Amino acid sequence: GEVRMNINVLKKKCNGCGECAMVCPVGCMIIHEEEHVAECITPEYCLLCGSCQDVCKERAILIL
Repeated sequence: GEVRMNINVLKKKCNGCGECAMVCPVGCMIIHEEEHVAECITPEYCLLCGSCQDVCKERAILIL
């Protein structure tokens, strides 16, 4: 099968600031209401552009 890269949020590092959600060109990233951490809700639309990773000051987003 095809190996697909994914957006991985390190929940312990994420402070829920929402910067990643603001820069995502396809609107994949949201801030989870209860947990107050970022989440990639539609990974199938993710472009793997790295914008969310680049903007994260906490370094809580990894593309693996």
